[in-house]
Amino acid sequence: MMKRFDEIRSVFKPYGFSCEMWMPNLMHRPDRHNEIEINFFPEEGIAYLFKGRKIKILPNRITLFWALTPHQIIVLREQTALFRLHHSLFDFFGMETIGKLR
Repeated sequence: MMKRFDEIRSVFKPYGFSCEMWMPNLMHRPDRHNEIEINFFPEEGIAYLFKGRKIKILPNRITLFWALTPHQIIVLREQTALFRLHHSLFDFFGMETIGKLR
């Protein structure tokens, strides 16, 4: 079974390092966790609410953001899978390839 956002999940609870297929769902509250979140939407786009601002994500796009910023899926056309990676912020900036970008 694919993962979905858990509405009763504790705020700030980390997901830990993971790379999984998720089935997105409309979120009735924002999510926040101190990790980098990378999403790939291969078929359908969605819309997020980031700090009160609506951001449309087109299909076949990758998003990368610090997930401590409140984020919430508010528009979802179809139930199509997305690929999601969670990575600790500390480890992300410690990666050799990322370090070269600084």
